[in-house]
Amino acid sequence: MILSGCRNPLLLLLGIFLLTACASLPRMKAIGNAEVSKAVSFCSDAFPQGKWQLTHAIMATLPNGGEAQLLGITEISSDPEQIHAVMMTIEGLVLFDGLEDGRLTIKRGVAPFDSRTFAKGLMEDIRLIFIKPAGKPIVGLTEDGFPVCRYRVLDNIVVDVVGSHGRLEILKYENERLIRRVTRESNPLPEKITLTAYGPAPYGLNLRLISAEQIKN
Repeated sequence: MILSGCRNPLLLLLGIFLLTACASLPRMKAIGNAEVSKAVSFCSDAFPQGKWQLTHAIMATLPNGGEAQLLGITEISSDPEQIHAVMMTIEGLVLFDGLEDGRLTIKRGVAPFDSRTFAKGLMEDIRLIFIKPAGKPIVGLTEDGFPVCRYRVLDNIVVDVVGSHGRLEILKYENERLIRRVTRESNPLPEKITLTAYGPAPYGLNLRLISAEQIKN
């Protein structure tokens, strides 16, 4: 937030560099064979299975340092993978309504929430929080000795799921630089979630669960 008010471009670039310089993809330590399956189960169980409708109160910290209170209603499905996201003001005005089911569809968007860039970023954040990364992870330990499941989602995208004392961190790296950090309980339907986005336009989301309803097909 301090960086947004910086008038010196050199200081701005230095600040951006410092935000990411110490957050490169960390090495993992080896884990015993007996602990691998336990760690994989822990990582899988941390994400909701089936189809759910979740309602969250959201406090968003914007790149310019401002804040906004929003309401988010999200339908997520683990199989087949699908996300339907609706964001509205606390008064009930729908700002965004979008669907991702193999392709991205914007059903409604009020500027600046009507761009495909915003929609794509929102869906990626929701996926990071609630949907288990695809593929078989590499399992190891962090430097602090906590179990970590490392998923290579794309050639340049890695997601680490780290568990410690009932808490969960989900760390997303692009080209080995940290771009997203999610902190929440290991419960697949956590009461509180914090997402921090790093980079030249950093933002943060604090989510508080209002309701969770499983949808039966």
